[in-house]
Amino acid sequence: MNISARTKLLGLVGYPVGHSYSPAMHNRGFATLQLDYCYLPLPVCPEDLAKGVEGLRAIGCAGFNVTIPHKEAIVPFLDEVDAEARRSGAVNTVVNIEGRLIGSNTDGRGFLRSVSELWNFTPAGQKIVVLGAGGAARAIAAALASSGAASVTIANRHRERAEKLVELLKSESPCMFFAADLNDPGLDLALEQSALVVQTTSVGMHPRIDVEPVINPQRLFKHNLVYDIIFNPWETRFLREAKLQGCRTANGLGMLLYQGALSFERWTGQTAPLEEMRQALWANYQPTPGSTELAWL
Repeated sequence: MNISARTKLLGLVGYPVGHSYSPAMHNRGFATLQLDYCYLPLPVCPEDLAKGVEGLRAIGCAGFNVTIPHKEAIVPFLDEVDAEARRSGAVNTVVNIEGRLIGSNTDGRGFLRSVSELWNFTPAGQKIVVLGAGGAARAIAAALASSGAASVTIANRHRERAEKLVELLKSESPCMFFAADLNDPGLDLALEQSALVVQTTSVGMHPRIDVEPVINPQRLFKHNLVYDIIFNPWETRFLREAKLQGCRTANGLGMLLYQGALSFERWTGQTAPLEEMRQALWANYQPTPGSTELAWL
C-alpha cells in the first residue's frame, strides 16, 4: 500500500477496536480495485465521541464505520441520517460529503444477505425473535420488518429498553412488534412460533466465553434457525447448546462481510470485491483466547 497526500482516509470508530477484522477486509478490497484509500482502526472513548467526530470532519476523513459502543450515541453529532438509520436509531456507516457527515446503517441488509445465503431464508410472513435491544438489534429488527416479517419480538434484560425500541419501530412499519424481558413466559411462546432467533448481545464473546447464555438454549425449539452475531469464538456457548436442541446455527461472520461490502460501496461508488474481502477475513480470522479488544464490525 502506497500512502500519499492523495490517499483518502477511512476507518472504524469504536472502543475498543484493536482486534477488528474490518481493516484487513477493506484494505484488501481497496488493493484489489487499485483504489487510493486506507482504512484504519480509530479508537474513540465514549466521553470523547463528540471531539472525535469533529476531528475526523476537520481532517477531511472520507468516511468511517461505527461500532460498539457508539452506534446510537453518534447520531446527534452527524449532519444527516438516512431513512434506514432513522428507522433503527443507529448508525454504522458515515460518509463525508463536502464536510457534511451523512449516517446510514448497513447492518440490517448485511444480516439479511447472510441468512439468505446460509439458509435461503426470507423474512416475509415469518415470526422472529431478536434477543437484545442495542444498535445491532435495532438495525436487524428494522430490516426484518421492512422485508415483510409478520412479527418481531424484541427480548431484552431490561424490558423498558425493549419497549422503547418497539415503540420506535412500530411508528415506521406495519409489522407487529412485541417487547419482552428475557424471563417473560410469553417469550417461550414467541420462540415456539418463530422461524428465526437472532442473538445480538455481546454475551458469550471472548474472553467471557463460558458465561451463561442470554437465555437458556433449552428454551429453543428444533425448528428455530439460530443466528448469533458474535463470531469470536467461532461457536459461542449459545450456538453450541442450541445445536444440541437440534437447531441449525450460524455465527456473524457473514453479516460482517456483507455489511462491510455495503459500506465499501457507499464510500467508493465501486462494487465491492466480495471474494477477495471474504478471503481477507479468513486469512485474518485468528480468535484470540483472553482477548478483550474484539468488535464484530
